[in-house]
Amino acid sequence: MGSVAWRDEEDAFLAGEKVKLRSRVQVAMGEFIGELIKPVTLFGTFTFDPLNIGMSGPLVSGERREMLALPTVSRWCAMRRFTYFLNHASKVVGRPVAGVIALEDHRSGQPHGHGVLGTEGPLVGGDIGKLSLLWREHRGNGFIRLEEPCSQEDVTKYCAKYMAKDAGELVFSRLLASKWSPGRTL
Repeated sequence: MGSVAWRDEEDAFLAGEKVKLRSRVQVAMGEFIGELIKPVTLFGTFTFDPLNIGMSGPLVSGERREMLALPTVSRWCAMRRFTYFLNHASKVVGRPVAGVIALEDHRSGQPHGHGVLGTEGPLVGGDIGKLSLLWREHRGNGFIRLEEPCSQEDVTKYCAKYMAKDAGELVFSRLLASKWSPGRTL
């Protein structure tokens, strides 16, 4: 009888330590990405629009939504589109842009991304619009939200919340890939 209580207590202790460890890893990963991109100029949310994929037949929006119960953009395709965006962002704004985008699943099962971007120099009028157009110009890409961080603390919190969930599914821009790649020491 006493051993069951001890095991329950031990399981509760280990569960609590696991939560603490995950939190510390998320903060460390957030700080790492924030420093890697420094200075972070923009936070980004990248979505896909299944109604913009191009289906055959005369369907209205509601019917399409019911038919599209499964994700219409695979995780592999989402990662490729994030890579395309990051690799072309510098050309669109006319100066180097470094970035990282993390893949995440929405409750609907559709993938989407959360990213941080750093531009060489401050944002110039029209940069956000140009980057938004780069994302939206491709069929199937949906909403994009780009916003400037208020502080370095915001960057760390954002990275810890969105980038450290699954560090295995991150897309790095070419500028960062040349500085660092997974499996290579700094």
